[in-house]
Amino acid sequence: LTLLTARDHERALREKPELLLSAGRPLPGTQIRIVDEHDTELPNGSIGEILALSGQPAFRRYERRCLEAAIRDHDSVIIATGGGIVSEAATFSLLLEKTHTVWVEASPEEHLSPWLNLNWLVIRDLGGLLLFYGVAAVYARMSLRPDMAGAQMSSTDLDKVASQLYLFSPFVLIAFIVCNTLIAWDLAMMLIPHWHSTVFPIHYWFGNVFAGCAAMIAIVVVMRKVDGGAQFGAYQIKSLGMLVTGFTLLWLYFFWAQFFVIWFGNLAEEGAPIWRQMYGHYSPYFWTMIAGCFFVPFVALLFAIVKRSVLAMCIVAFAINLGIWINKYLMIVPVFSPDNRPFDRWIDIVLPLGLLAGFLATVMILARNLPVYSKWEMNREA
Repeated sequence: LTLLTARDHERALREKPELLLSAGRPLPGTQIRIVDEHDTELPNGSIGEILALSGQPAFRRYERRCLEAAIRDHDSVIIATGGGIVSEAATFSLLLEKTHTVWVEASPEEHLSPWLNLNWLVIRDLGGLLLFYGVAAVYARMSLRPDMAGAQMSSTDLDKVASQLYLFSPFVLIAFIVCNTLIAWDLAMMLIPHWHSTVFPIHYWFGNVFAGCAAMIAIVVVMRKVDGGAQFGAYQIKSLGMLVTGFTLLWLYFFWAQFFVIWFGNLAEEGAPIWRQMYGHYSPYFWTMIAGCFFVPFVALLFAIVKRSVLAMCIVAFAINLGIWINKYLMIVPVFSPDNRPFDRWIDIVLPLGLLAGFLATVMILARNLPVYSKWEMNREA
């Protein structure tokens, strides 16, 4: 076996590219003989027939074909490649996608895919957030414009605004899903090496929808005090209760779809963070999350009297939002800190409370300067 070290690659790229044509340095305890078709040992520095006759591009094409054949024809095989395989993006991508690679000696920057580049990670995540908040701000402005204009808009104008909102709403949903999928991949799923899941992003962003829907119950309570229940009465609370019931079952479905795959696969790198949540000192938080996101809302909302009670619905909404917050906490902290004790430091308590206070302050400032909801839409439906 041979290898080209990181220094060899650096030297080749800097001053001596022919190094990349060599087989590399023999590992300790090995003897390397490079022979021709007559078993005659070739002198050092000899260039192979393919490279000599056809050049580097042809050699890389043959290399890719050999790699494809090895992957296609063998269920389990050890493939030793030269370090120069990384020079062809398509071949390198195939190697990373279909095999578990072992790097004898290389720094992360030499073999990580561009997707894992830190600068690109920041750009795509911030870009996703800006895209979603930008599109959402435009949608909110469109929906509030008739109320801000007062009585200056005719019924025809209102019909036009409603049509624009219907046409624009899919873009808001797409921007929301793209933004949250990128964050779920980059800031949660990729923390666990070798974990690839198509369900996890859905579980992540649907949890945000679930919590937001439950939080709307608090808005109904506030609006009842503002308009005396004219627009936000028992019917609206009951309707929200039915919506939250459906979202509760959907959240359980997405959670179970993700959990079942991890449990059935029984891979150490995927299962360890989950078992750490369920059975370690994080266990009380895990089951609090399950109770808040499923057991409390599901059992409570089975009874119609709960859907008609403002206090009961507020308790359900609080349980759901607490459960989703703990769910996000458990996605990250146990991966980095298996022995961390939640909330055993003042910063663990002050930081969430500070963020919550900042969020509520932002909502209050916006509520004082903008209409809280689209009155024209509710009057139009009535």
